[in-house]
Amino acid sequence: MSVRDWSTLQRMNAVFGPLCLLGLIAILLLKFSPVPYCPIGLLLGAWCLWAGFINRRWQRWGVNLSVAMVTLAIAELLIEPRRPVTSRYQSLDAPGLSHVQNDELLGTVPRSHSRSRHTVVAHGQTVIDAIYTVDDQSLRLMPQGSLEEKSGETVVFLGCSFTYGEGVGDDETLPARVALCRPRWRVLNFGFSGYGPHHMLANLESGRVSRICGENPRIAIFQMIPGHVQRVAGWAPVRPDAPWYGWQGSEVRRLGRLDDRRVLLTVKRLLWKSRIFSELIAPHIVSQADVDLTVAILQRSAREVARQFPGCEFHVLLWTLPEDPFSPRVRTALQKSGLKLHLVEDFAPEVQQPEDFRYRIPFDSHPTALAHQRLADYVCREILPPTEPPAGVTP
Repeated sequence: MSVRDWSTLQRMNAVFGPLCLLGLIAILLLKFSPVPYCPIGLLLGAWCLWAGFINRRWQRWGVNLSVAMVTLAIAELLIEPRRPVTSRYQSLDAPGLSHVQNDELLGTVPRSHSRSRHTVVAHGQTVIDAIYTVDDQSLRLMPQGSLEEKSGETVVFLGCSFTYGEGVGDDETLPARVALCRPRWRVLNFGFSGYGPHHMLANLESGRVSRICGENPRIAIFQMIPGHVQRVAGWAPVRPDAPWYGWQGSEVRRLGRLDDRRVLLTVKRLLWKSRIFSELIAPHIVSQADVDLTVAILQRSAREVARQFPGCEFHVLLWTLPEDPFSPRVRTALQKSGLKLHLVEDFAPEVQQPEDFRYRIPFDSHPTALAHQRLADYVCREILPPTEPPAGVTP
């Protein structure tokens, strides 16, 4: 019997039976494969041709959809990931021990009292080989002198991996370089990889910054990149357990954690497995509402600093990275915010160029030790108050 002689039920079974099997295969690929959409596209393309063959009324649609599916599958295969790297953390304290730990307030923090070795290999080349030392407060260790030598002044750094110092040694981060420049100051590094303004506000509102400082800091500096907007909105594929802030009326309030929205989080995770989405679409997914929310979180943080620490100055150090297409929108919004804003492009534009490997780690784009030193020089010169000579020394 030819296909033309099949009954309607036979045709339906022949079309939707393979579709159900394809759906099961697709679920398994989405769950376990890092690049699932290429085989899914090819299978869908084959199914569209089959459906068009079984039902001649669907033939034109079947061919067109098959071509579209196969084209998308080939695109998924050919698009190169932006960062084809292998990243590995190895605990130097105990075999198999993670370098992070769960935290009710922030979701994830560096493991306290730990030392970890971080290596990143790209195209067969080791581009990062650094050791991270974390103190008992889950903060990156600072090259501090004895407490007796301190002047009582404290500067607090907040931010993401740029502040934490991913890719460089303990004494090469921006906060560490400032601590070496101002040895009488106490410097604290609250940054960590994947953090954003929402982590800073949670740190402040909870009183964690105040508890760790023990006294009013003189300066608080938040180092920002444009990608923080996507992290606040929950679009970035990092720290899904991060604090979730949104609008309640005209005020910014903490609403829970980003992973409380499980269905939305699952959809986003599946989207990020697509190279078409992650490489071509995701870099542009930033709405003005997301930018406004991020700026509002920064403004709320500045008010918290002023309320908790009278006399403390709050500064924002902004990288307007040329590789982020929405950088101009973020810069414009911050320039109108009334915050004390410092643009890296104004005082050290060379450190922002991703192709200059003196200042940006190749295939990774985090700042090098030299870039951190350039920023530390600016912070010590333009943000921190002038140094005072030691007692008994005439300037």
